[in-house]
Parts: sequence; C-alpha cells; structure tokens
Amino acid sequence: MRKCIVTISIISVIIFRTYVFANNKRVASHEPLPKLRGDERVSIKNPVPYLGGRQSPGDQIGMTWYDLQASGSFGQRIIMDDYGRAHIDWTLMDAAGVNRYCAWNARYTDGTYYGETQASPVWSGYVRI
Repeated sequence: MRKCIVTISIISVIIFRTYVFANNKRVASHEPLPKLRGDERVSIKNPVPYLGGRQSPGDQIGMTWYDLQASGSFGQRIIMDDYGRAHIDWTLMDAAGVNRYCAWNARYTDGTYYGETQASPVWSGYVRI
C-alpha cells in the first residue's frame, strides 16, 4: 500500500511539472541584429591564411583508399631521424579494396620527398614506425 501511495505521488508531481512547463511560453528577446554590409573587418586572434580556393594546407606524401588509419594501431606513423629527415608511413590500399600494404615516404631537409614507396612486399595491416 505504501509503495502505491509513493508511486502515485511521484506520478502526480511529474504530471504537475509537465503541465506547468508545457503552459509557460518561452519569451524571446527581440534585440536588433547589427547591419552587416560584408566588407567589415573582424579581428580574430589566430587568423587562418587564405589558401586560394581548394588548395591543400600541406604536402601530399602519398595516396590511399583506406580511411581508417588509426583503427588498429596506436603507434607513431611519423618520425624524425638524426639528419632531420621525416619518415612517414601509412596503410596503402588500392581502389578495389583488395591489396593493402605498408607505404612509406621520406621528406628531406630541403623540403623534397623521396616518393611514395610500398614498404612491405606482401599484404599487411596497420602500420607504425
């Protein structure tokens, strides 16, 4: 009997609050928005440089059709050697999704690249250096 009374009182409170919140209308503020022409200067702390249309923000080191690079590997995929060259690896998959290899590329200190290379001779999974 006591459980029944507690349950009924809880349901009553829920129904009362639902009724009160449903009947109270939301009051919106009607402040006028600033009139913008489109040529205003907006100051921001760290401006993003304009890259001119659809330019990439960086270098393309290789290509793959495999989109889950970090799914099974928590290892590092870029490392700097003692000569200041960056070694980068990633999972390389063909468009058909059949062949999947470890790919590698290196960036020399003058900014040029060695070229996309298949690092593993056979099918491989997730990569890391």
